[in-house]
Amino acid sequence: MSEKQFKVVVVGIAGVGKTSLLERVAFNNFEMYKKPTIGVDFFPYTAKLPDGNEVVMQLWDTAGQERYAQLNSAYWRAADAIIAVFDATSTYSLESACQYLHKIYEDFGGSKIDPALHPIRVLLANKIDLPRGESTEDAQRDIATNPSGTCGPVTFYGRCSALTGEGVVDVFERIAGKLLIAQFDRKVYKQRSEVLISSGHLESIVDKCSC
Repeated sequence: MSEKQFKVVVVGIAGVGKTSLLERVAFNNFEMYKKPTIGVDFFPYTAKLPDGNEVVMQLWDTAGQERYAQLNSAYWRAADAIIAVFDATSTYSLESACQYLHKIYEDFGGSKIDPALHPIRVLLANKIDLPRGESTEDAQRDIATNPSGTCGPVTFYGRCSALTGEGVVDVFERIAGKLLIAQFDRKVYKQRSEVLISSGHLESIVDKCSC
């Protein structure tokens, strides 16, 4: 079992299927029609990895409507992972997901902060069970080739369907594995920083970081 409960925040514009995705992974349930999320909702989830490790997560489902945008930036503070979800049939939702990832990267300090102190950032296509237009296919093909070039630094790009369940568990197991690696990297970074601080060579930024 993981030492801590990891905070995983899911963002994206309204209608991309964030709530359906989380209900699928947490409860293996899908409802065709969902009311829009107001503010934020929470889902518990424990990922069981092939090596026997169990990673406990609290999944934060944020509202996608524009009027909640300011609240969302407060929700992703101290997040261990961010999942930016888009509708695989909508280029606009993809562009919006990239905007989220760019903003989150800058909010956490951008290139000024060591990568070990940034949250995991996942770009996730939902609704892959639906047919897609040629322009959308081309955009997703470009992202699959170079996600960080399109949306800023991205840990990985995933694809799934909340409706059929395809790829959902695989994505969250992959996130769980990345969380354990990031937790180790952060411990190493903090230990290295403490050594440098004690020798007078570095001012600590670990406690100042919003991560």
